[in-house]
Amino acid sequence: MVQYSQRGRGKGGKGKGGRGNTMTKRSGWKNSGRKGGKGKGRKEHVTAEELDEALLRYKGEDALAKKYDEDLEKYFERGREEQHEDTTPPENHENDDTGAAAGTATDAAGNEASSSAAADAAGNTEAAAAAQGAAAIGNQSMEELDSIKFEEKEYVLRDNLDACCIIGILALLAYILFRPYTKSSRDLAVVIVLGDIGHSPRMQYHSVSLAEQAGLDVVLLGYPGSKPMKEVVSSRHIEVRHIRPFASTVAIPYIVYAACKLAFEGGQLLWILLFSIPRPKLLMVQTPPAIPTLMIASMVAFLRRTKLIVDFHNLAYTILGEKLGERHWLVRLSRLYESFWASKCDYGLCVTHRMGGFLRDQWKVSHVVTCYDRPLKDRFRGRTAEDDREGLYERLHSSYGVKEDLSDPKVVTMVSSTSWTPDEDFMMLLPGLVEIDYLLRKAGRILVFFITGKGPCKEAFVRAFDDLHLSNIRLYTPWLSVSDYPLLLGAVDVGISLHQSSSGLDLPMKVVDMLGAELPVMGRDFEAFGELADAAGVLTFNTSHDVTNLFNKLLLQGRDSEKLRSSMMEKAREWRELDWSEQWAETVLPSAVNHKSVPDNLYLQGYGRQFGDKMTYSVGLSYGSGLLVGGTFGLLKGLQKGGSHFEAPS
Repeated sequence: MVQYSQRGRGKGGKGKGGRGNTMTKRSGWKNSGRKGGKGKGRKEHVTAEELDEALLRYKGEDALAKKYDEDLEKYFERGREEQHEDTTPPENHENDDTGAAAGTATDAAGNEASSSAAADAAGNTEAAAAAQGAAAIGNQSMEELDSIKFEEKEYVLRDNLDACCIIGILALLAYILFRPYTKSSRDLAVVIVLGDIGHSPRMQYHSVSLAEQAGLDVVLLGYPGSKPMKEVVSSRHIEVRHIRPFASTVAIPYIVYAACKLAFEGGQLLWILLFSIPRPKLLMVQTPPAIPTLMIASMVAFLRRTKLIVDFHNLAYTILGEKLGERHWLVRLSRLYESFWASKCDYGLCVTHRMGGFLRDQWKVSHVVTCYDRPLKDRFRGRTAEDDREGLYERLHSSYGVKEDLSDPKVVTMVSSTSWTPDEDFMMLLPGLVEIDYLLRKAGRILVFFITGKGPCKEAFVRAFDDLHLSNIRLYTPWLSVSDYPLLLGAVDVGISLHQSSSGLDLPMKVVDMLGAELPVMGRDFEAFGELADAAGVLTFNTSHDVTNLFNKLLLQGRDSEKLRSSMMEKAREWRELDWSEQWAETVLPSAVNHKSVPDNLYLQGYGRQFGDKMTYSVGLSYGSGLLVGGTFGLLKGLQKGGSHFEAPS
């Protein structure tokens, strides 16, 4: 930027230098001469930054024009004064030596004449410079005035868009926080299953109980797949909504696949819980899986002032530890994640007393309720009636390729239900099956062994079984309908469970189904299994040889086997007298569902917790609200024209 200055002239030979004068936008002219020295004093120059700052201080065309006129007038006035000062002869200093002064009078007169001529020339030069400076300032002021007007309009536009963004975000948060429960007279409960709904019987039981016993409308969220049980489908107070599972059509690294899966499914879940449904009275979440459901459910419960109930079926990090090893960094990170978010729930439901103690002592879950898995009486009605057996046998022959006559006394039957996961090691059963086949050949009997379910370990076991070439054991792995599954359990002779808990704290749900059908059961022993085995009369084993001995006692010892099975069925019948509905009404309904834990007047405080503790939710809130707010703001900003940064005029 062009700089303009007016130089001051020094007074005398070795006296003080005159002060130069400089025109500035803020204060007109300023003195900038330097003291001391010979000749002329020089001024400081105005920098481009100072001029820009000065220009930004004037708003409006009239104010700028008026100021520039005043500055130009001062410029010319100061120029005339300086010109007059330069043409005035310098004062003679008194000197005590009058003789010397008189002796030099002639020389002084000559010098004065030459100085006067030089002053006239300098005055004309400085006047020309002043005129050029004035013209340049005028042209420059108009250009920068137009630039400021344009930038001020751009700033106003951006300021308005920023205000719109803030208002929109506040309106969105108000909608989330203060949206009413439901339009109906019944409050809403949301049950979350990040898995196949049809293969989550416990969460379906919760949904039925919430609808029938708690008087709530229920939204059941989960993956599509198998058909839910009829109690869920037929209820007019239960709505099933599906979350689309992530499926990659190309081969990608597992860590990329996992990240995409979490983002895809977590985004769906967050959208449904925040915007697609009214504010629920409570959220009930199944874990495992814990990622990302625990974090998202905690965020939603915090934002929408909703009670959060987490139903712990097992510990998710222990399942991951079976694949990667207990000391793997992902396993340790998963444990930290799970323990942190688990401690934020209002109530924790668990399947054993051992698990309840762990949640209270290790993870600091404040309210823990033990709710054992139990069958629904309407679904599991004990032993299958003869008429139902005949229909079942026909379907097994026609649909599943069963060739044996299951009503033949020489045929004994055994069943196991599994998800074919690593925590159910069917491979350890193979040596026992070889021994059982030998016993069957000696007794002239045939075993038909049904294993129901789907999972990753199924094919490997079937191949290993075929390689044994057992003559008296037939293996079938049907995928039964929801209605045929309890009929099969009530029609076979004995059930077996290979479930080995990854945490040692949960119980196999499939054994509960078998007991609901009054089926004699033998199960693999582990830490918490005694809570069920002692109460329901389940026989336990640890090795494949133990399986052979139990099988022999239950099926191949004639009347002794019949008596043993009868006593076990009677024990199961007594155990199932307290069914799911009655137990749920005694434990979950009064303590977790009906207990009021949300202070109505503290919307952001949470349920009985201090606000400072809730500030830790900032970690999880960044997952959804950060993307939402940042994305909205960035989108609106991106629609503007002219992306340069601009600071508001002061």
